[in-house]
Amino acid sequence: PDWGYPDWSEWEDWMNYLDETEMNPYRYENLWPGVVDSSLKRYYVTIDMNPERYYNNSKHSFVKRSAKIRLLLGLEGEALTRPGLSWTVNGLAMPEATNMDSLYLRGDTTTTYRVSVFKNSSWVMSFEVSIFGKPVVYFRKKDNYKGEYGFDGVGYQYDSLRNDYKKIKIDSSNYNVAWMSLLDSQTATVKIAKLLPPGALANSTLRVKFKPTHRNIKINNDDSLVNISMSALQSMDTIRIKATEWDTLDIKSYLKESILVITNSGDTIGRLDISCQKPQEKNVMIINVNNGNGYRSYSKQAILDSLNYVSHNQIFWKWKLDTTGESKGYDTLNLTHEFASDSSRFKRQSWISYNFDAIYNSHKGVDMMNFGNQDLYFIVLFDYPLIPDSAGTETLAFAGGRGDCFAFMFNKSNSNTFRHELGHLLKLNHTFPDKNKDGVIINYNFNIPKFATRNFMDYSNDQDMFFYRQWPKSQ
Repeated sequence: PDWGYPDWSEWEDWMNYLDETEMNPYRYENLWPGVVDSSLKRYYVTIDMNPERYYNNSKHSFVKRSAKIRLLLGLEGEALTRPGLSWTVNGLAMPEATNMDSLYLRGDTTTTYRVSVFKNSSWVMSFEVSIFGKPVVYFRKKDNYKGEYGFDGVGYQYDSLRNDYKKIKIDSSNYNVAWMSLLDSQTATVKIAKLLPPGALANSTLRVKFKPTHRNIKINNDDSLVNISMSALQSMDTIRIKATEWDTLDIKSYLKESILVITNSGDTIGRLDISCQKPQEKNVMIINVNNGNGYRSYSKQAILDSLNYVSHNQIFWKWKLDTTGESKGYDTLNLTHEFASDSSRFKRQSWISYNFDAIYNSHKGVDMMNFGNQDLYFIVLFDYPLIPDSAGTETLAFAGGRGDCFAFMFNKSNSNTFRHELGHLLKLNHTFPDKNKDGVIINYNFNIPKFATRNFMDYSNDQDMFFYRQWPKSQ
């Protein structure tokens, strides 16, 4: 075909033409292997404060968002003089960089720049820089999460909690780090959310790895996930995390580690903090009360499972039935006669709180406060409601009683109520400010509005989590 080139047959004619059109093979890809000019000087560029040097024909993917990057020219073995230097970007002259050893490029959008440098109008080097937004990886609790492991990816939204959470800086933005808790040898599925700019997805050389900071944390049954391309990362929905062989670690309290997401250029683009610990055991005794309507139908195992597998396991507590007494952790108490003679006193919170241990003692001949076990707590099930307070609010359950070791559950209490009230027995406060009978705030706690969270110590119906800073305080 007629390409419009002069009909020259001599090599020198072609080389002169290429010189004039800036297509000299020394400037770009070496189209003619073996044709080398040993007199060419060794120029290089560095990018921003990174000391790594990039030479002729190099290609560098530089991850940046909404910021300028600085290209600095250098010359190996001798001092670089500025006079006579000039730059072109994608074939266009950069007059602001004339007689300068540096050039600034912006990375507002996904851009690939072809940069050439000249000295006294003679070409010295060319290279390519691709600039795009840095990818970001977030960790989220899995779909259909029920509380099987601890996960707090929302606490930092609240002013009173914001300083409790670690942050990572990606480009010029701070990203809050989610936190999760795992029991020893527990496997948890965690959801991966990503922010992947088009330039990152299009870059074939960019890779990431998921790397735990401790050898006893495994990802998908491996020590780490490595060499993940952007397309593979885009299709990745979940990972499985497991804390293994906790009993082999010489750590007295708990394991506080992380999973880091790192690019092959060394940038951290994601992080998940992890706490691991063997659960501390608490003894509990369940007392089911019959007031004339029969006993409540809760099973012992259902109560324990609600606490140990989808709530208090998140803060490393394990409840077990007390086996020291004759009742073996479960007992019934028939109060049909007392309730028939004076039911109103049994419906008042204050009366129940101060008298129940004596009532149980009179029926069973057991002094509840002299069991000799300070870690013994009581769940008491009633099948009737309490009298509403002066504001008309009905109390579903309350914690307290003599020794602050009772959780009293009334007819409308449910599994959320169990988790909430036993949380109080572990010294956990409400997430919202508490008020006394006169309406005066007596405890600001986390100072979050009531019903605003999914926290077990809130009053919402869809509870499934604790905040990161709640669990150390409970111990």
